[in-house]
Amino acid sequence: MTTDLVSMPKRNVDDIIGALDVSQNTRDEYKNRIKPFLAFVQAEGLSLNVLLEYKRTLSAREDYSVSTRNKYLATARVFMKECYCLGIVDRDVTSNVRSFKQDRQHKVTGLTNEEVLLICVWLRQNPEKLRERALLCLLLFQGLRQAEICNIRLRDVDLKEGTMFILGKGRDDYERVHLHPNTTRALRRFCRSLKLQSGDYLFTSKRRQSKAVKLTTRGLQGIVKGVFEELGIDRTVHGCRHFHASKLIQAMPGELSVVARFTRHRSLETLRIYDDNRLMLRDVEHYRRAFSDLKI
Repeated sequence: MTTDLVSMPKRNVDDIIGALDVSQNTRDEYKNRIKPFLAFVQAEGLSLNVLLEYKRTLSAREDYSVSTRNKYLATARVFMKECYCLGIVDRDVTSNVRSFKQDRQHKVTGLTNEEVLLICVWLRQNPEKLRERALLCLLLFQGLRQAEICNIRLRDVDLKEGTMFILGKGRDDYERVHLHPNTTRALRRFCRSLKLQSGDYLFTSKRRQSKAVKLTTRGLQGIVKGVFEELGIDRTVHGCRHFHASKLIQAMPGELSVVARFTRHRSLETLRIYDDNRLMLRDVEHYRRAFSDLKI
């Protein structure tokens, strides 16, 4: 294949991804996830089967979940399609390479009610942890995605009305979110501790003392995981959103369309998975009781 891909400078790679018609968060993710593919091409060269060969390499990564493998493969596919459209490579190598088959059940386990109660107790015992309180309320009571939290500016928050405007995943316009009273109180106390202008980010990096530099998702994960580790909670930060959705489904059984207005899922399919998980836990108890009279 005719290509300049192997010797392509980083600036050109960033330009290619930067021109994609996707959100800034997605572009940032692509820029990180394309690095292993470029290293693979550097080592193995470029052929018509490059994506299939890369897929086999990803398949051998036991430290990657199926979901993670698909994300890296999808990034490579998008990048190579764009390279073909721009004439950087002379053949489209993206066809006939399927994604990894993935079980529709969620592999990430959400926080349990007992674990969230531990967090609530910890927050009451540490009233000075205003940033941690605000972040955890946005995760647990609002179910916000990590990137959504990092993008919040002071002007997006209306504490008098108890609402907030969020630029959601894959959205071009802001959507209104109604705040839980716990979240409103946490944000009010947090905002009072800061000296912010309307356009400033609500959460910023403490390492880079600038109100124009927002907290990164990695930084957010570090803050929350620090609390989790102190409490002995072995969960991911995404487990907070899982808890949020599951809690609402339990409170409003059979009302997935209502739940979706609060979780802001565009499709009910993901919520059906959460609901299936809830029903499975119920059915497991029935299954165990069916054999309760047998002892060995």
